[in-house]
Amino acid sequence: MADLDWNDLKVLAALARHGSLGSTGRALQLDPSTVGRRLAALEVAASVKVTVRTPDGLSLTPEGRALAAAAESMSGALVEALGQLGGRDADPAGVVRVTATDTSAALVLSGLAGLSARWPALTVEVSSSNAPEDIARREADIAVRFFRPQQDSLVVRKLGDVGWAVYGAERYLERRPLAAGAERLDGHDVVGYTDSVAAAPGPRWLAAHLGTGRVAVRASSPAGALSAVEGGAGLGVLPCFVAEGHVVRARPGIVASSEAFSVVHPDLKAVPRVRVVLDALAELFEREAALLRGDVAPRPRRKTPRR
Repeated sequence: MADLDWNDLKVLAALARHGSLGSTGRALQLDPSTVGRRLAALEVAASVKVTVRTPDGLSLTPEGRALAAAAESMSGALVEALGQLGGRDADPAGVVRVTATDTSAALVLSGLAGLSARWPALTVEVSSSNAPEDIARREADIAVRFFRPQQDSLVVRKLGDVGWAVYGAERYLERRPLAAGAERLDGHDVVGYTDSVAAAPGPRWLAAHLGTGRVAVRASSPAGALSAVEGGAGLGVLPCFVAEGHVVRARPGIVASSEAFSVVHPDLKAVPRVRVVLDALAELFEREAALLRGDVAPRPRRKTPRR
């Protein structure tokens, strides 16, 4: 492997952020042809393919994504090191990539939105995906997960507890209220879950307490299940922080609980830009702890006017 040119790595990192030769060129003030030449030179020096052409355009290979992530880390580390050499604590700088499920992404984004005002040189990218990114392989810098990872090599921090409760659309519950004290969902239409999330605490409770209920539709995530419940498809078991304010709790209390964790590679946990994002996530989950646990008063159902 030949020596890698730092300028070529910067081009690759920019391509990962912007997604196309044209956008990358505009961001770096380079012609698209120059961007292409630098990527080709990087492939020769690294002896790996970093890009591949697809019907949708140019995409990074797994090797390309790994190199781009390394380049981002190097860039941020350099800025921080220069700050320390200048006799002051380094301000967080560079890009921090956070992955969260589509269910939690909105919450995560709301908690990290204010970081850019305090740290102008810091950029946080939140990827919404139900496919867990591999933190050990640096596919993301931080993951927010609702299960404890098994890899001993990762740094895991509990963020809080997440309650699940039974919810329904107001109009559904006006027509078909859940009987007081009911432990099963007998006779109700139900929004279920696909096998991909069936092992989560909420879906497990639902499967065990379905009774004679009928699964009308299945969703691959709580976010999708919420849409179905809002549409009146039936009762659903949802994380309280997702459901409150959108649908009505069909019975008091929570029926299941899970845990939320932040996950980071040990090489990154002390890096200033990563540390401030980890701290912001911890503050977010502490601030919203009552909502996350489900310790909120359910909204009363609107009564149907008597005729």
